[in-house]
Amino acid sequence: MAVLARALGIGMAAALAFALLMMGDDGEGGANIGAGLAVFAAVAVGSFGWALLDGLGRTGTLAWFDSRGDDDPADGPTALRPLLVRWALVSLLLVVLVQALRAAASNEGLVENEVSTMLFLLLLAAGPALAGTLLGWAARRAQTGSNRPPVTR
Repeated sequence: MAVLARALGIGMAAALAFALLMMGDDGEGGANIGAGLAVFAAVAVGSFGWALLDGLGRTGTLAWFDSRGDDDPADGPTALRPLLVRWALVSLLLVVLVQALRAAASNEGLVENEVSTMLFLLLLAAGPALAGTLLGWAARRAQTGSNRPPVTR
């Protein structure tokens, strides 16, 4: 559920940015460039931001999207693995979603989309997501002091 919620949230933000910018299309393709860049920005910024919050182990009103409880930062790398797997899956699902929206908007099939575009979108989603996850996880561990060796007396 958490993977689907994240992919749909970021995908819908990208679709909204695309739709808003395509309203100003003059038929000459000028808005297409801006709309494409807006989709790329929404995917990259959305992936990084949400992954950063996940890495920080945030709680609050948005925590109901999570199907898991807060991980104990003292668990070390075992607390990081589920986050990295989650964001790898979100990135894959996000690529399929964005490509499906792109195919629907341009009246071409999913098979006709280029593999290079799919690979670019995968890197655009996974790169910032994994960086945000690692940065948030490291910041959470630093805040709790679990990186420090135990105090011996």
